[in-house]
Amino acid sequence: MPANVAQEPLPQTLDTLDATPVAAAAEAFDTGGSTAIAILLSVSIFVSAFLLFSLQPLMGRLILPAFGGSASVWSACMFFFQAILLLGYAYSDWTSRKLSPRAQCTMHLVLLACGLLWLPLKTNFTLIGGQTPTLRVLAILGASVGVPYFLLSTTSPLIQLWYSRIFQKTPYRLYALSNLASLLALIAYPAAIEPSIAVRGQITGWSAVFGLFVLLCGASAILSARASSAAAHRVEAEERTEKRPSGIPRGPSCAPTAVESRVAASRRRAVRRVAAAARAASRSCTAASNAARSCAAVSSASSSARASRPVAITAATVPPYFFSRR
Repeated sequence: MPANVAQEPLPQTLDTLDATPVAAAAEAFDTGGSTAIAILLSVSIFVSAFLLFSLQPLMGRLILPAFGGSASVWSACMFFFQAILLLGYAYSDWTSRKLSPRAQCTMHLVLLACGLLWLPLKTNFTLIGGQTPTLRVLAILGASVGVPYFLLSTTSPLIQLWYSRIFQKTPYRLYALSNLASLLALIAYPAAIEPSIAVRGQITGWSAVFGLFVLLCGASAILSARASSAAAHRVEAEERTEKRPSGIPRGPSCAPTAVESRVAASRRRAVRRVAAAARAASRSCTAASNAARSCAAVSSASSSARASRPVAITAATVPPYFFSRR
């Protein structure tokens, strides 16, 4: 070929896809991005658990001067917080089973945005003034912290679900981290927060940390939806790879994913190993067949030689008693 004539690029086939931009991006995500996402999810679940269990004594401290510390007040507070916690778990379970990851992400982002409307926390003690104290406590808690507490109660199961979607692992470490944050909140409020910080400062600080939590949880939800979408695309790409004939080259719009490239490479290696084993077995069978033919030829030649050889009768071959009888 003349030197001034440029060669046409060869079509991109399965044998030339081991180093693609998609595979490089996937490797970069596995090395650096996965660590950042794990840290984000860990910080989100830690902050949510700390806020969840610090809000209970904080609201008890706010309503204590108006209603006193009777058993009915504390029972009403515990009933409210446990009921909202149960609703949050039910919401997490329902959205995980009934909604797609993208729809779940959108719905939760809307709820997180609505939770910002409750900041900073406010308490209205004149609400439903003519009712019994128990109903007043429930109404005040619902109007003041109902939506923020509900969002916090949904975070632990949702973050664990998103972690399992992204990393395909059991989220036991996040569960332990959530319990640690809850224990720290219950210990820190009576030991450090309540004695050293005024009530207004506690409300302001809690509201600021809740705004940070909204940002962290929203980012976690978006990353979970993207990871689920990427996993679905990978499954579709693997299915297309299985259905595509091996001799058809790929076009630029059919860029393979990292998983697809690894599957194709493993298939090629398996085919090469099977072909090598078949060739070795064929050579062994050929050698054994040739050896058998050689043995048969030698045996037949010796047999024919013995049959054609004349037998000479001499005195050495005749027994001695034959001559004595004669």
